[in-house]
Amino acid sequence: MTYDILTQQNARKTLQRLTGIEWSTWQYLNRNYNKEQFLSDEDYVKRILDKEDCFLPAFRELEFLFGHITTSSTACESIRNGGLMKLACTNKVTELGLFLSNHDVDINIEQHTLKYNGRTYDISFGDCPPVHNREEYAAWRVGRKLYYDYCICGFLSYSKQPYGGYIHKRPEILKNMDELLNTDLAAEWVTTHTPYEIVVRVSADKIVYDGRNSDSEQEKVMNYLMKAYWCSFSDMENVILLKNDVEIQICDILNIRPFDMWR
Repeated sequence: MTYDILTQQNARKTLQRLTGIEWSTWQYLNRNYNKEQFLSDEDYVKRILDKEDCFLPAFRELEFLFGHITTSSTACESIRNGGLMKLACTNKVTELGLFLSNHDVDINIEQHTLKYNGRTYDISFGDCPPVHNREEYAAWRVGRKLYYDYCICGFLSYSKQPYGGYIHKRPEILKNMDELLNTDLAAEWVTTHTPYEIVVRVSADKIVYDGRNSDSEQEKVMNYLMKAYWCSFSDMENVILLKNDVEIQICDILNIRPFDMWR
């Protein structure tokens, strides 16, 4: 079952799809919602589901649509040809990997090293060094991106406010590399690249569930039902993370389009 809350209209369709309750009914119920009668929105929605005899699908049956935000100077040619890859900065087939190669930045994932301008930096991701050890800390931050925070991620829904990492301007890791190498890679990237949204579909077993590990199948689907409910009535950001080893094949990319929301 498709789970799509990328827009408010899509969230409303998903809310109806998951519950079988028409959107016009949800509108009526929301207008007559007395918040003083319930401890939370979730309690209120559960009451509606019970009253309407709704049976939610299992979490494992959901197929999520999300937007992956990137920047490109080639209209995302490498993604169109090869899908979304993890650790894109280490692969010269990708736009980011080629950019770094052209600037003589050499990353060796197996050896935990980054070579640039005749120097070799240790980018192992271990204990965080003190911030005042500027170079060690900057190298650690690069390592964190490569060995910890490297999964493919995106947005189930967007807020009108830009995401804090400014991913619609440049890859976050370029800022980290600038701090380590005293370069202007991020600024150069911004002048030559524009933002795109990659619309992707992925099955529930490939995502990092946004909740307690102990949650049951029904608790999990209720979690995402509430996101659809909130996004049907308001502007709300919901981030999605894929499991570390998951990559997106071309067949699961539904659309590639310019992204103008955060300009």
